[in-house]
Amino acid sequence: AYDKALSAGENSNIYITDLNLMNNKVGIAVKDGSKVTLKNLNLFNNEYDVAIYNKKNEFSVPDLKIYNFNANNKKILQSKKSNLSINDIKIIGEYTNAYINSQIY
Repeated sequence: AYDKALSAGENSNIYITDLNLMNNKVGIAVKDGSKVTLKNLNLFNNEYDVAIYNKKNEFSVPDLKIYNFNANNKKILQSKKSNLSINDIKIIGEYTNAYINSQIY
């Protein structure tokens, strides 16, 4: 199926090291209050490498920390209020949750 390779939602807590994901619509989706830490992440040939957003408004914003991120283009869909850091550098989101949802679903 051409969908999300890894999807964390509804207040999930996930820690993964050494992850390789290829040829997906979305490599990693972090949403709805989830907290995810990834180390040694390799993403290639995904339509979007990372999506971090809220699908359901009753949850708090998601949080994603990535260390050692390899991707051919680093295609990221990030909502304005979500928390994303790559190698301890905070990234500011530029999209609305509605726009991200329209691209993914």
